[in-house]
Amino acid sequence: MGDKIASKRLAEAARVSTIPGFTRRHRGRRAGAEIARGIGYPVPMIKASAGGARKGCGSRETTPECRDGYIVVPNEAKNAFGDDRVFIEKFIVEAAPHR
Repeated sequence: MGDKIASKRLAEAARVSTIPGFTRRHRGRRAGAEIARGIGYPVPMIKASAGGARKGCGSRETTPECRDGYIVVPNEAKNAFGDDRVFIEKFIVEAAPHR
């Protein structure tokens, strides 16, 4: 997909159903934890926009874990892809069948 943030925004603009998340730039651990709380626990995903192969991706189940993820995941993304942009997306544990 290349830039996943741009792809997700394009899908949302086209009114395609997407997983709940946050694609704007956020500032630090505290802001990220608040965003994750708004999306809904137990497991928001912190993903690298430029990533693949699960680089820069981690699920977090609690606010403290989530705060740590906003340090770890952007660093992993920067090292792997040269791009530290991340977005937050709800982790779907068990999806309902599409009807």
